[in-house]
Amino acid sequence: METIANLTVKDYLAQLAAPVFPAPAVGSAAATTAAMAAALVEMSSEITRKKDRKQEKELGKLIEELQTIRQHCLALATEDMAAYWEVVQANKEKEEFPAAHEAAMKKATDTLVAVVKDCEFILTSIEELIPTCYKKVLGDLLGSTYLAEAAANTARRGVEINLQVINDQNYIKEAAASVRDSYQKCCEAKENIIASCP
Repeated sequence: METIANLTVKDYLAQLAAPVFPAPAVGSAAATTAAMAAALVEMSSEITRKKDRKQEKELGKLIEELQTIRQHCLALATEDMAAYWEVVQANKEKEEFPAAHEAAMKKATDTLVAVVKDCEFILTSIEELIPTCYKKVLGDLLGSTYLAEAAANTARRGVEINLQVINDQNYIKEAAASVRDSYQKCCEAKENIIASCP
């Protein structure tokens, strides 16, 4: 199975469009979108740091964190593809091996939960950066805001759909609560970002 990070954009989109498995699907697309949002915030932070050396230390730490998030999102894009393939395989023997199907669904759901969490970090980082950012990167930060919220919402809906076929009630409660709280923070950050933009 190929690693998403090693594909060209052209090849990745071709795989998204192809009705074959294993291949990336919506969860992978959400993770990749989150990675793009993180990259834009990373770039905006770097430009701001170069223009305002008083923020050197603070922005240096943020840039390192965003690099980690960007790389994690790309890894999640591959993990989601692999997890979805496991679900496809487990579905074939769902009646005979229900525990294996449950485990596959949880693994696929965990990946989506992680995407929402990463988007929360991206959006709260934008919210903190906006007041002191170099003004010429405002468009990039606003664009990354919409990308990150869209990725979070996509992953959130995927979690909700997956939970409908999972039986473990404790897992359902924990995953639902985690995504609900994280996505709420995403929405609050997005509203504050938009309100602060001219």
